[in-house]
Amino acid sequence: MFSKRPHLIEFVVAAALIAAPFAHDKLRMAVARAEARGVTMKTAVSVSDGVADAIIAAAVQHGSDLIVMASHGRSGFAKLLTGSDTDQVLAHSKVPVLVIR
Repeated sequence: MFSKRPHLIEFVVAAALIAAPFAHDKLRMAVARAEARGVTMKTAVSVSDGVADAIIAAAVQHGSDLIVMASHGRSGFAKLLTGSDTDQVLAHSKVPVLVIR
C-alpha cells in the first residue's frame, strides 16, 4: 500500500550529507599538495543523482577548458550492466574530455 521509495530518497540525501564533508576534506588535501608544487587549482563538490550531468554542468559553470577523467577499464558484460559515467561525459560534453586509464 505504501511505497518504500521515500525511504530510499531519505537514504540518498543522508548519504550525500555525510559524503560532502568527506569530499571537501579530500579536496583540501589535494589543493595543498598541488599548491606545494606550484599548481593552482579550484575545486567544487556537487550532489546529484546524475554523475555525468553534474560533471558537465560544473565544467560549463566554471568555464573549464578541459575535463580530465579516469577510466576503470571495464569492458564487456560488466560495462553493459554498470554503464560508464566517463562514456556519458564523452558522449554529451561540449567541453573536451581527456580520459586516463
